[in-house]
Amino acid sequence: MRFKPTADKLPYMTLAEVERRLAQGGDPDRLWECAYLPPAELADLLAHVQAQAHAPGWLAQMVGLAAYTGLRRSELLRAEAADADLAAGELTVRERKRKKGTATTCRVPLPKPAAAMLTRWLEVRPAGSPFLFAEAGTRPHSRIRGRTAGGRTGVPGRGSGVTVRTPPGASGVTPDTASDHLDRALAAAPRWAGLKG
Repeated sequence: MRFKPTADKLPYMTLAEVERRLAQGGDPDRLWECAYLPPAELADLLAHVQAQAHAPGWLAQMVGLAAYTGLRRSELLRAEAADADLAAGELTVRERKRKKGTATTCRVPLPKPAAAMLTRWLEVRPAGSPFLFAEAGTRPHSRIRGRTAGGRTGVPGRGSGVTVRTPPGASGVTPDTASDHLDRALAAAPRWAGLKG
């Protein structure tokens, strides 16, 4: 049995290197996947995300934590507010890959910029949810069903084109919601439109 050879991943590159290779006809999917942002460009990206009127308050904080700590989106979405130990400068990460069927954790050090972002977020974070990244007042939408409560089901609130309101409190951000908001924020500026999130 023979398998089709796969292409090696490209090394990490700055935005300038990615753009130069794109101008030479490089594969956009492969090139944008390996883009690396030095601190100055990371600061520009975070400022851009924060400036988006449609972006929720948690988005820039989540992007910053991912960039400064290397955490995956799924790890950030599983994080609870109690996992942030700002006095020790650490975030406890709830892992799923290490041992099947066993909840495991590890501690990730928070660089000063990440700790500052997290401190600001914890001051304004919606109450009522244990999750670090939560939204108040709406049930997160699904990409499959669009931004409404569902299809034509005959159930009140479903398929009527209205967003379903949840009881007082807050719900955790879903992966689809996080991806949707990040994609829209990045698409708002050509410089960031190709970045993978």
